[in-house]
Amino acid sequence: MTGVRGKHTGMWPNRREALWLTAASVLFGGLDLLVHGMSPPTTGWTGPHAALLLQLSVDVSLLFLARFPVQVASWALAVAVLMLVSEEFAPGLFTPVQPAAHTALPFATPAITTNLVRLTDRRRAFLLIGLLAVLGTRPWHPSWDITPLGVVNTVLPALAALYLHARRELLNSLRERAERAERE
Repeated sequence: MTGVRGKHTGMWPNRREALWLTAASVLFGGLDLLVHGMSPPTTGWTGPHAALLLQLSVDVSLLFLARFPVQVASWALAVAVLMLVSEEFAPGLFTPVQPAAHTALPFATPAITTNLVRLTDRRRAFLLIGLLAVLGTRPWHPSWDITPLGVVNTVLPALAALYLHARRELLNSLRERAERAERE
């Protein structure tokens, strides 16, 4: 069912991946509903629930993450840009004027960055994660409220995924060497 890295014939490579992505989508959707309930509504022409709808669209896109990781990450990036532009230039349009959580990134970003590292080539993954990290950390307005959260949501999950992948490869290599030595 799985061919070249990141290419599958079905929606998900296996049942475990389907369950994980569904659970992540529901979990982040619940988090978005909770934060939305604690925040005032958006006040622009987009309506009172614009921020929630943007966040939920990213959460639903997690269901397609195994099959289309670059497209899902690009959508999250577009949503992050909309949220950031709204917060900087048109408060209330796509983000509340006084949000409960000061982040320009969708809450599902850690799941997206982790899977980008797993499912796509490194160059493309690092480019998208770097863009998300820049938007999330806002280096043009450094803040103790925002910058660390941007790093934790983007860079940290990607590094953890890289570490776990390297560790798995090392253990497989050691296991193969031990089996080969035992056969000889």
